[in-house]
Amino acid sequence: VRASVGYHFYKSHASNGDVTFSRWPLELIGFWNASDKFRLGAGLRYATSAKLDGSGVASNVGSNSLDAKAGVVLEGEYLVTPQLGLSLRFVSEKYTIAGHSIDGSHAGAGLDYYF
Repeated sequence: VRASVGYHFYKSHASNGDVTFSRWPLELIGFWNASDKFRLGAGLRYATSAKLDGSGVASNVGSNSLDAKAGVVLEGEYLVTPQLGLSLRFVSEKYTIAGHSIDGSHAGAGLDYYF
């Protein structure tokens, strides 16, 4: 089982403006060791303090707080050594702003070091 708190953001930058989407995700994932080298995980994610900000020509976006829904995390990890792993993950999450639903789902790859 792994519990984590992180900071996740995406920023789109242009010479005449910026848009930033940021949040503080809380995750709880349970893992199953399929073998000595491979494990699978599934869990829940909740993004706190989700915020969308715009500046410059994107200033009409303003500064908005988003309401988050609990999401799902799926992760697979290959252990190169007992201390080094390569992971792939998928997160399904949704947000609401002014009555509109926004899909914040995403995928990623990671390099994990255990000490």
